[in-house]
Parts: sequence; structure tokens; C-alpha cells
Amino acid sequence: FISFDHKIKTMLIKILLLFPLIRTVINEPETYSIGVILDEETNDGEIIQHAVEQINSHEDNPDIILSVIIKTINQNDPYGALTTACSLLLEKTVAIFGPTYTDNINAVQSLCDNKEIPHIITQYNYQPFMYDHTIINFHPHGPRLSRAYFEIIQSLDWTSFTLFYEDNESLLRMAELVLLAKQTFGVTVRQLDENGDGVYRQSLREARISGQRNFVIDCKLKSLEEVLVQAQQIGLMTHHYSFLITNLDFTTINLAPIQYSEANITGVRIVKQDPETGENLRSQTAFLLDALGMFTGALRWIPKFPNSILNEIACNQTNSLIFGTSLINLIKSSEYAG
Repeated sequence: FISFDHKIKTMLIKILLLFPLIRTVINEPETYSIGVILDEETNDGEIIQHAVEQINSHEDNPDIILSVIIKTINQNDPYGALTTACSLLLEKTVAIFGPTYTDNINAVQSLCDNKEIPHIITQYNYQPFMYDHTIINFHPHGPRLSRAYFEIIQSLDWTSFTLFYEDNESLLRMAELVLLAKQTFGVTVRQLDENGDGVYRQSLREARISGQRNFVIDCKLKSLEEVLVQAQQIGLMTHHYSFLITNLDFTTINLAPIQYSEANITGVRIVKQDPETGENLRSQTAFLLDALGMFTGALRWIPKFPNSILNEIACNQTNSLIFGTSLINLIKSSEYAG
């Protein structure tokens, strides 16, 4: 026979013994791993690592510690992208950031959609993704950018212009602008480099001979400086000519070769210059940092799961992230001041 008082004492002792454990579970920060897949030669890996260190040291995130795993793959290598994503899931990552090339994105996205892993990208989306349940794109919406370019052209009082595009992807990106502009302006569309040899003078010269004085240029950043230099070499950088550059990183290139040109060159920048260093951050890097901040904010609202119960997610098994759908919905419904 055990007295009632003895039962109470035994219960109190058990509670006291469990109390330190409960405090540890409640107060100790939980570590979550995120995966980053890079397929471009940039310093984004270093910037992300530094950003994660800042997040971990910030007082607003006392209950979360982020660990970042960075992997590098080749451009347009969907098989490499898929196997890399699988290796990240085996390391208990709760989100995957990147890559940037479309084929690579689709490969990673198919896996994330199946495993309910948030897949965060910063790419212009000119066509619907094959799978879109878990994908979250932090790049500005394409049609809205086209509308902005259209309104800039209107403000410049152009009556006609020639659009120079670089490749098929560039043409798809500019299709919405062409559709909008053709209702109001005379629009000519030309490819910058039909032969793929990096020589733009022929196309630029033909446009000049046509009598056109207004030009929209859409091309990759690595091509843009040379396009402008060759435009200057054939006489398009005088006060008679005007340009609209659609690349959001226009101000990050070396403009010294054309700094004394008299042409009217208009560009668009959506990322503020760093007030301390004066450096211009690449737009995709800025989007990535905003995504990281927004992801961390959403993660704080997820009930804490000890890392020990976050199972490795194997590509050849049917398991998925235990709170993946909730986290995706939180990110999509959140607001963040970037």
C-alpha cells in the first residue's frame, strides 16, 4: 500500500528531474541547415555565408541557428543539379536556394516538389515552371518589369525604337514589351549577334543605317559592356541617339569606356548602392539575401522540432519534410522589407 502523500512526492521529484530538460528544449536554439546550389561564377557563396553569420548573431533570432551548405555545379547540368540536391537532403536541409539556369532549376524543383522542400530561386521566369507547388521566386514579376520599361519609353517621348535581343531567352523575356509597344510605337526587333562570335557591329550598323535613333538593349551582363563599346566604335554614342538598357545590373559594369559619350543612356536599378562601401550589389545577390531574411522570419513561426527528429530525406524513399508545406505557405504569405 502506497500513501497518497508518497505518490505526490514521487510525482514532484519526477517533475523536478524533467524541468532542466524541458528548459533546454524550450530555450536552446535549434540548428537548421539550408542548401545553396550555385551554377554561376560569382562571390554569392561568400556573401551568403556572411549573411548567415549575421543572422545567427542577431538578437531577433535567439531560437534559431542557421547552417549553410554550399554546392557548386556546372551550367545546364540537370543531372548534376538533381544529384546535388539529393545529397543536400541527406544532410537534413530544410530549404534549397538556387540554382540559376532553367534546366538546373527544373531538375531541383521536381525533387523539392516531391519532398515538400521550399525551393527558393531568384531568376526571371519567362515560362511556367514544370512544378510550382514548392517554388518561391524572389525575382520581380516579368510582366510588371515589361510594363515599367514601356512606361519609361513613353516618358522618353519615343515614337519608334529598335529592340536588340541576345538569344531566345532574351527574346522571350522581351516579348511582353514588344506586344505592349506595338500598340503605340513602331518597333523593329533585331538579334545582336546572329553568328554567336561576339561581334555586334554588323547588327548595330544596320540599325544605324535604317535611320533609327532609339534603341532598347536586352542582353547578359557579361556581353553588355562590349555591346556598348562596339556601339561607340560605329558612331552610335553621339547626342543623336538614345538607349534603354533593360539589364538590372547595368550600373555594376565598367562604364569608363563610354563615359564621355553624348548619347542618352537610361538604365533601371532596383537595388540601393551600399552606403558604406559605395559598391553596387548584383540584383540576384540582393534577391538572394532578401530571400534568406524572409525565410528566417518564416522559420521562426514553425514549431521547434529537435534536429534529431528531422530524418534524412533520401531520393529513393517516400518521406518528406515534416513541416515543409507549412513553411512554404508562411514564406509565400509573409512581408519583408528588403
